[in-house]
Amino acid sequence: MEKFLWLLFYGATIPILGAVFFHEKKVSGLVEKGAGFISQKLSFRKSIDSIYANFITKGLLLGLTMIFFVMTDRTPSSMFKNREFFTYLFYIVNFISVVTSFKLPFLWILNLFVMIWGRNVFGISDSTFYIWNAVSNALIPFIIFYSNIKRGKEIFIKEISSIGKGIVLLGSFYLITFFMFGNYVIPTGSMRPVIMEGDRIVANMMKYKFFKPKAGEVVTFENPELKNVFYTKRIAGTPGDTLKISEGSKEENLFNSENSDFLYNKLKNSDEYYQKKSEFELKKIQEVGGGLLINGKKQIYKYLPEGLLKNHLTYIPKKGDIVYIERIVKIRREKFKSSQGKEKYVTKWKNDGYSYPDTFEYITTEDFRKNEWNQSKNFKDIIGNDVNNSEYYYTFLLKVKGRNEMVLPIMDLKYNDEIFNELLKGKEIVLSDDYYLMLGDNTANSYDGRYWGLVSKKGIKGKLFFRIFPLNRIGILK
Repeated sequence: MEKFLWLLFYGATIPILGAVFFHEKKVSGLVEKGAGFISQKLSFRKSIDSIYANFITKGLLLGLTMIFFVMTDRTPSSMFKNREFFTYLFYIVNFISVVTSFKLPFLWILNLFVMIWGRNVFGISDSTFYIWNAVSNALIPFIIFYSNIKRGKEIFIKEISSIGKGIVLLGSFYLITFFMFGNYVIPTGSMRPVIMEGDRIVANMMKYKFFKPKAGEVVTFENPELKNVFYTKRIAGTPGDTLKISEGSKEENLFNSENSDFLYNKLKNSDEYYQKKSEFELKKIQEVGGGLLINGKKQIYKYLPEGLLKNHLTYIPKKGDIVYIERIVKIRREKFKSSQGKEKYVTKWKNDGYSYPDTFEYITTEDFRKNEWNQSKNFKDIIGNDVNNSEYYYTFLLKVKGRNEMVLPIMDLKYNDEIFNELLKGKEIVLSDDYYLMLGDNTANSYDGRYWGLVSKKGIKGKLFFRIFPLNRIGILK
């Protein structure tokens, strides 16, 4: 049934997009007629009241812009290096355009674009920023109207038509990028050497509406912890698989002690440090890393046994499996100050030799409910939240009824407080979807399923298949 509904969706969407792109004049004519109809319902007689209304509306929007600017998180991001720049830029552009009434229709279209793609393109995740965006776009049409009372109805129709055409264009672009062919800039090196930082990749967003994802495919999916950005990883395990990272030739503690000169290097962030870092990581993969065992068969690629997965044998659950929470995992976080002087916390997933002797603590669900759970917060804000400023990061391990293997977290469960509370009480639930394990090829620098767990089939959005930039590396992905 679901596949049939998607066929209907694409059957209706593709002709509409064809009409937009191949009958542009007709679509523009319809938009202009709509703008004309709106103008007929409005009065364009100039009065003192209209001048005051324009002044008050502008003043209100400018005041709100300054207030929201102060409230918005503008801290730099390691994943999106230009996030801070674009946050400042959008506020400045809005402020100048509103003050001068310059190109207000284009400002409205820009704000709409940012509301839709701001998280994935610019890495702006603060909800305060998007509330301001929505408020700004709600007030801009009023400023356009009051500003055009003096200039006349024709200018108003032209500017409202520009907004209408922008909505059609962005709507078409939205349908294409979210449901047909996504276009992604990769911000990190977690998939090196197959995908490098800054690569622009096209993803097939239709494939998984009709076919099941397969092991080895490079996919884009929702960040399971916060659902605020898309990640790019390779599918390592599929529903029903058992999986384990085999033992390396050397334990991590021994390896760290043998390479203490690098770990305790006081010149971190120096050119010398970064030069040695890649050599250190490659050596660590070869000595500490182990081949991936999938259903008992060893794969050629090595992965570091980190995060929750380590060297444990894990089972990837499928639709219909009955699961329950085995235990809660409590992980220490280390406090530091950002470049702006704000206190931040980073989760200590592993013992680095000079912090805490043990970063993991396992507690029962009962202990968590009694002693750790702040009942004023939703579970989505407590479990698997790596951006809040708290001393501990909380996650969990599951078990499938009738099986002994460890099961990595399913973060989807935390978004339903009622279900998660029942799980904490020891109840079982039946899974309604298949799950997958995602790993980054650059195992020494990939925050992936080893840490945050499994991804549902519905969370997988598309298969990355073609690189369009840089031009010297254009081609099909493997």
